[in-house]
Parts: sequence; structure tokens; C-alpha cells
Amino acid sequence: MADFDDIDDFNDHAAQGKPIKAYKNGHFDNPKGGARGLLFVQHHWTWDEFLCAASQRLEMVPMASRVFNADGAEIDDIMCIEENDMLFFSTGRSFKAPNSGNEDAQSSADDKVAAVVGGYKVTTLLGRGGFGEVRLGVHQLTNDKVALKFILVRRAR
Repeated sequence: MADFDDIDDFNDHAAQGKPIKAYKNGHFDNPKGGARGLLFVQHHWTWDEFLCAASQRLEMVPMASRVFNADGAEIDDIMCIEENDMLFFSTGRSFKAPNSGNEDAQSSADDKVAAVVGGYKVTTLLGRGGFGEVRLGVHQLTNDKVALKFILVRRAR
């Protein structure tokens, strides 16, 4: 006997569209809280309709004109959006990774490296050599940890 529940789930998904998590650039909070950031991208939408729907959902004025994925890469084609993507909408500014809320008060006189590089928050100094240093990088969305190597210009000359 056939299981028609799977067909119903497929039809519901096709009618609702692809679910994504929509956020304002640089923020994890959404207007009025809850699942307000959940947006179902319709297969028939144009890029402008997509931007308009997201802007309304996020209560953005003026309307969003740029979209970034969780890694900070700009997206400019609705076909590149996948189900359950986490997208950040901007009114024109470059990608700004959201603050996790637990900022470290870690600043000394010789800390001249950027606070965020490629979506990774630069944290603990792991080692220092003749031309640079290695620091721990924590991805701001996934919390993946990587080693980031920085070449210090003043030492390399």
C-alpha cells in the first residue's frame, strides 16, 4: 500500500517554497522576535520580489538591495539560494558579521589585527614568529575553530 503522507509533504513544500532564515545585516535578532525571520522563497519570484518580501519580513526601510550568506559571500541570483540558508540582508553596506553577544575585552597595545576576518572572529594569540603570528579564529555563525596566520608588515620589511 502506498504512503501518501510523503506526497502531501512534497505538495506542502512546493506550495510554501524554500524556507530560509532571514536576518538584517550584522544582527541575529529579528523584529518582534520569534520565527519572524523565517521566509519561504517562492519558485516564481524575481530577484526584486525576493528582496521586497525579505525587506517586509524584516521591516527594513529602505528596502534591502544586497544579500549575503553565512560566510559573507554576496548572493545576487535567486537560483543560488538553497533550502534552510541563513541569509543577511543589507540596504547597501558590505557584509557585517553579527555580534555573538559575548565580546571579549581583549585589546592590548600590539593587537593590530582585524577583529573579524572572513567571518571568523580573531581571538587568542597561539604563537608568534619572525614575520607574523597565528591566532585562533572562531566562525561567528558555526563556531568552527581555525588557525589564522597573519604576516605583520612592520616585521616583514
